[in-house]
Parts: sequence; structure tokens; C-alpha cells
Amino acid sequence: RGQEQREFAQRLAAYPHRAWATLALMALSLLAYVLLVATGAGWIELEGPRLAAAGSNFGPLTRGGDAWRLATALFLSAGLLQLAVSLYVLWDLGRLCERLLGWPQFLVVFAASGVMGELASLWRDPWVNGTGASGALFGLVGALLVYLAMPGNGVPRSTMRRPAISLGVLAGYIALMAASGRNPDFAAYLGGFAMGAAIGLALSRPASWWPELWS
Repeated sequence: RGQEQREFAQRLAAYPHRAWATLALMALSLLAYVLLVATGAGWIELEGPRLAAAGSNFGPLTRGGDAWRLATALFLSAGLLQLAVSLYVLWDLGRLCERLLGWPQFLVVFAASGVMGELASLWRDPWVNGTGASGALFGLVGALLVYLAMPGNGVPRSTMRRPAISLGVLAGYIALMAASGRNPDFAAYLGGFAMGAAIGLALSRPASWWPELWS
């Protein structure tokens, strides 16, 4: 076990000290929030119409041809608490995921899981005005849990605590939303988690495994 942990530490050390893709995603989310606050959209809670104008996943507009909203909605936050949770989980899990998988694969997990979450949210409620990277964050959790659990990746089992803690933070946020009378978007969470887990499984298998899918 000690040798496995040393090899794992060396793998992480070989990656650049700063996870630039993670930092860039955090900066975009924070910048979008600051700009909306500056335009008078609110502070603790932002106004729905302002979010729709800024590019949220507003069902009628998304279904009406604005498919780009599935991506821009990932960087918008409906309130300060949602922003804080998103930044914390992205900082905690994003750096680990980026270092383990590489920044291109990390961005694929984030984007694909986020868009899948927005699509699932839209399927659940055609009139949704969705914001936030919850689907993408659950996708990171799913990808890491599957990747870390697969044998042969050289990842110590103790590393599983990282996604477990972030998953607990997300669960606490969802519980707080439910307790305050809001309707948590479970479709987005499950859609993002499923997509992330699927990508994590694909990335954890050797290339020689792929032909087996078609045999």
C-alpha cells in the first residue's frame, strides 16, 4: 500500500502545479456572477428574467432553438449559496480530476455531464429556468468514483474520500434547498452523474477493451 501511495503521489506531482482548466472554469462562473450583480440582478438571489437574458437554460428559449443555453447555463448561478457550493466542489474535485485524467478529458467530463444534466432538467420540466453546474459537478463525482474504484489505475483507496466529501456537500445543499421549499432538480443531478460515470468507466479501461463492445 505504501508503494502504491508513493507512485500515486509521483503521478500527481508530474502534473503542472496549478490545474489551469479548473481555475478557468471557476473564474468564468465567478465573473458571470459578478457581472450579473453589477447589472442589478440581485446579490443573494438573482432575478430569473435577468438569468434568462444572460443565457440560462430557460425551457421555451432552449427548445426554441437556443441550444447554446445548455452550455452557458453551466456558468450561471441563481444565488450566492449555489455559487459557493459550485466553486468549492469544483476546487476540491476539479483539480484531482484534471490531474488524474488530464485536462482535455476533464473538460469532456465537465461539459458532457453538464449538458446531459441540462437536457435531463429540460425533459423533466419544459418550462425550467435552469442555472448552475450541478449536473457537471455530479458528473465529476461519478467519473472519479468509477475511475478510482476500477482496479489497475494505481489509485489508493484512501483517495475515494475526496469525491465522497464533495458528494456530501452537494447532498447537504440539496437537502437545504428541499427544506426551504424549493424543488431540487434531481433529473439534472442523475443525468450528470450517469454521464460522468460512463465517461469515467471508458477512461479507466485500456484501449484494447473497446473492440469487445462490438463483438
